[in-house]
Amino acid sequence: MAVNEAIGPALIERKISFINQLKSTYKDWYSSIKPVPSSRDSSFNIDDVIVEGGIERQDDDVEKNNWTPLQSYQELCTDLGLGSKRRILQAEAGYGKTTLTLQLAYEWCNDLSTSSMKDVEILILLKLGQVISATSLFEVIKTTLLPKDFKIQSNEISDMLDTATSVVVILDDVDEYVENNKHIPKDILNIIQNNPRLELILTARSFSKELQSQSKRLRLSGFTSEAQDKYLRKAVTKDDRTATNKIKYIIQYSPVLRDICQVPLYFVLFAHLSHSSKEFSEYKSVTSFFRYIDSSLHLTGKTDTDYGIPDHKELNRIAFQSLSGYNRRNYWRKENLSSQIGRRVLKHFLHTGILQEKTVLQYSDNSLSRQDVKTFSCVSFYHDLFLEWYAALHLVDMLVSPDITDDNDVMDIMDELDHLSLQYVYRFACGMNSLAGNHIIKYFSNLNRREEIIIMCILEQRGSPETVLDIIKEICSNMVQLSTNNSTRLNKATVQLLETAVSQKIEIPMLLLSDCFQSVNVSTNMLILTSGLQVPNLNTLHGLHITQTGREFTEGQMTDIFIYVTNSINLKTVKFTDCLFPGVYQNKFHLQKLSELKVTVLWYPLRSWYRLNLQSGGWEEKIGSVALKEKVYERKAAQFRAMYKQE
Repeated sequence: MAVNEAIGPALIERKISFINQLKSTYKDWYSSIKPVPSSRDSSFNIDDVIVEGGIERQDDDVEKNNWTPLQSYQELCTDLGLGSKRRILQAEAGYGKTTLTLQLAYEWCNDLSTSSMKDVEILILLKLGQVISATSLFEVIKTTLLPKDFKIQSNEISDMLDTATSVVVILDDVDEYVENNKHIPKDILNIIQNNPRLELILTARSFSKELQSQSKRLRLSGFTSEAQDKYLRKAVTKDDRTATNKIKYIIQYSPVLRDICQVPLYFVLFAHLSHSSKEFSEYKSVTSFFRYIDSSLHLTGKTDTDYGIPDHKELNRIAFQSLSGYNRRNYWRKENLSSQIGRRVLKHFLHTGILQEKTVLQYSDNSLSRQDVKTFSCVSFYHDLFLEWYAALHLVDMLVSPDITDDNDVMDIMDELDHLSLQYVYRFACGMNSLAGNHIIKYFSNLNRREEIIIMCILEQRGSPETVLDIIKEICSNMVQLSTNNSTRLNKATVQLLETAVSQKIEIPMLLLSDCFQSVNVSTNMLILTSGLQVPNLNTLHGLHITQTGREFTEGQMTDIFIYVTNSINLKTVKFTDCLFPGVYQNKFHLQKLSELKVTVLWYPLRSWYRLNLQSGGWEEKIGSVALKEKVYERKAAQFRAMYKQE
């Protein structure tokens, strides 16, 4: 209160009025949440649908890229480990960045005592994705958060922020703003530096290195099965336990759904649409899942005057062009798009919610009043994934065209797209058409370091084209690797590839788990990785190699691994490297099972290979079969522990 007591009563009164107007704007936002974008679907209050997903903060040693889980999103503003006035909240599209900012606004507006917003006097929440060429933070606040009849000058807003006891500024969709404007207005960053009571939260899919170096990074990690269960009971199935279990069952037993539904947006769409339709299908690819989402939205958004889905090839072309080259864009002027695709197509897609209308404000360098700010009605796709879906439809049309006569023609088309950021375009195209898929997979097979996209494209292919099976066989003929150094997406795709290989009876000579093995779920006979990813029983697998640097296994943990091995009918060789085992394995029952199945167990702790004697349970040299004596084992174990303790 000391700050407020130092200013005049007139400014205090204006500040109260200013805060009330902010709360009115935020209430309009947080009370109109649509889990399903169709215009027919009812709106929810944010607190009726919010469920906490995972959130993590990056540890201080950025080079190691280690992340520590937080207990709650409330720690976004209270965690002492953050220690910075500027926080970056990062996540891929669909993980709930905007939803979380609206929940914080809801808590601030309603003075929730349990919220980290309870002591914040002023909260500024700006949707930068709807702003072009802004030069002043105060002008953006005035034109986007306050009604036209609220008379206020920029210097008044500045004074209010300067004299407030605590201010939090949230800039949502920073990456969209930077894509359109190349930089963040300098005055925003300067204000943060000069106001000791002001904190800044930035949300985006990715950030420049400059911003990262001056900020504390957090990231959203998606929905766990517990979060999914909470959301179903809170917003979809309510007290209908049968319906809840039915949705959870189909997700649990579909590798594709289990993976993609970790992204909150996809889970929410699937949960609402499948519950309302009461129809469940088996989704064997991301393409089949998204085809269901897309067709369901067309169905739920259909009006009485609709005569089916109108031809949208021109929209497909525009979507593809918006992703190609250097001038990428994610929205269009409504009148321009209408003239290109036709009014009927635009009306239909707006009604389904696949396209969304929004108001965009464009500022000039000398914007001094509202009259200087231009307002445009623009249209964008509901989500980037829908943009990529319709771009993929156009990519398929080009790749199956009679004009494609050789690999150079394919290269001319494929070179237009960013291979790293637009993987869903390729995956969708492969799932939509097998000929287009063959072109795409062959194209990437000729490039270096494209294993991740090749695997994911293979998994989308419908049927079993000989070309695709040949590529799967070639990948599996070498040692297949899951590693802590791989991206999560690559490890997930590799597991799905292994499952596909098994379903096609393709032999897998060796699987390497490189520093990523955690445990075995004996009840389901699955290998659990440190990321939480699960590897099922693979009955065409012949060899398993686990390297776990510096880890010491117990006999019980060895037993769990041997249970997995003996339940895998063709698994005959198991290798362990860079880890420590007991000097003698004493479980006679499992030794006998390993012996009956003629399984070879090899161990490489330090500079020597040993084989497990399946009769005695002791270790012996791989070459020469000399038993590892107790004193030698104790010496090697001491060396092992000393070496990894030093590291």
